Amino acid sequence: MRLPQLLACASCLWPTIVSTTAPQESNESAELRNANHIFNAIHSSMRQWGSSLNHNGMSFFLATVPVDTLLYHGTPRPDPVTGMEWLAFEPEHSLIFARPRRPPPGRGPGNGEHPDGRPDGPQGGGDEPRDRTPWSPSRRPQHQLPKLQFSLLRDEKKEDDEPDWSHGWLHTYKANKDLRLLYIDGMSAGKTQNGTMDSQDYILLNSTLPHNGMWEQERAQGLCELASKEWEGRIDGILRMEGGFEIILCSFAKDVEVVSITQAKPQGQDSGPHVGLGGGYEDSFQYYKAISMRYHGIGGGRVVIDYEHFVTAYTYPISLFQTLTPDQDLPLPRLTNVSFADLAAIRADVQSMIITHDAVASAKTSYNWQIIADMLVTRYSTLLRYTTSPALVASNELLAAELGRALTPFIDYAARNSTAEISRCASQFTTASPRSGSSLAARAITSVATKLCTSLVSAYSSAASATAKGQEEAVATLRELVDYLQWTTWKECRGCGDDELCVLPIWPMGDFEEHRRPSCMNSTKIATRHGYWGWRGFGEPPGKGDGDRPGRPGILARLVGIAGVE
Repeated sequence: MRLPQLLACASCLWPTIVSTTAPQESNESAELRNANHIFNAIHSSMRQWGSSLNHNGMSFFLATVPVDTLLYHGTPRPDPVTGMEWLAFEPEHSLIFARPRRPPPGRGPGNGEHPDGRPDGPQGGGDEPRDRTPWSPSRRPQHQLPKLQFSLLRDEKKEDDEPDWSHGWLHTYKANKDLRLLYIDGMSAGKTQNGTMDSQDYILLNSTLPHNGMWEQERAQGLCELASKEWEGRIDGILRMEGGFEIILCSFAKDVEVVSITQAKPQGQDSGPHVGLGGGYEDSFQYYKAISMRYHGIGGGRVVIDYEHFVTAYTYPISLFQTLTPDQDLPLPRLTNVSFADLAAIRADVQSMIITHDAVASAKTSYNWQIIADMLVTRYSTLLRYTTSPALVASNELLAAELGRALTPFIDYAARNSTAEISRCASQFTTASPRSGSSLAARAITSVATKLCTSLVSAYSSAASATAKGQEEAVATLRELVDYLQWTTWKECRGCGDDELCVLPIWPMGDFEEHRRPSCMNSTKIATRHGYWGWRGFGEPPGKGDGDRPGRPGILARLVGIAGVE
């Protein structure tokens, strides 16, 4: 199947303390526009927690997966993959898809959506002006019924003469070289209409119209076509995140080798007590446990990010934030109102980054700015939560004492000087870098550190005045700082039981309250939470009721039917 032309040449064209108002334009210089959001993109990169809360990623990083790293692929077929397919970092992620899928009527088991050979890519790279449609209406491709719709419409009863659909296969592969990847941050593998796909569809693929079904196969083929042609073969695949991290690998035959291919547990065996997420995948709670283990990092050195060279929409003079809806607790960026020319400029910069820098070499030599962001968040996150808590907001004496203790290392008590105190505070961690100030990451982190320390020194001065007005000014300064920072650590759960997980919306599950205040839940409670992702979260279409009905496939069962799975 030939895809429609969808590429165009780039040159042709928290808790309650989190703010509920859209961010204002800052007075920072252009390269430091949205420094707080750039800081958070660095801090949350390759972390399930922060990338799920800030799910609309706006940044593109070069990344590498080291040689011999194990990766997993779940499939109905035991044959090794040779062409383009999906790989997961966790076996539990792939095991969701290690099950047979009934083909749509008229298609045999050998004609599934993911052929082993490399499928034809889109006709790309032409000089035509950008179009809002991903294909000409007269050339709309003929797709098989999207698997999600098929799974919802088909009769779930198994006919006597049908093949045995009781098991699938788990493939284990290992990288046969250091893989060169483009990492798209946020929940960029979540097939939603909430903005998770904006950076891929609007920027990279030059396509903004809503797509038929999930459009995942076309999207993956388009990205691999970009990698092969416009990016001159310098990228092996695309690194993304949904419920777990995944790679769209453009050529299995070239870049990975088989370690093992094992038959997965037949459906219905040893399901145990955790069947609430069910609908055909009995070990779904174990899958969510595996996700939670990556809340704070992919681990094991399995991914190395280049923080010295990356492209982010946050640095461009464009409007990214829209008015909050009643359900939202904080503004999230969208690219829906960005002009064709601005999208083309970002697209061109991504291409320039890829052509100019080798992903493997750059990632290995890049300074890890995430560890600097970590040190700032670790030192000040709890302090800011405490100093904006009711107990300290109500007590001038307690607030002044707490701020004084935090700033003591930076104060010369023989000669007080607020400018020097701010400088000592802000440079505590940034000067540890051998290349301080030489990259966007350095400037963003320095900008945030300076803002943080300026606010703390100012609040301390106000609180230390021991007046009602001073107390009011100190509290306002701290709250404004918290609103500006929007650190994801302030939404972390505390005290979950061994049979519980800290739950937040991770496509396709979750509701708005979980995004506002993630909470500890066991498997039964998790199974009932949906609505955040709309129809793409597999809830009912508008006006059609609420939740899963008896006899309908469960959420993960329907997820299995989506094209582009591991």
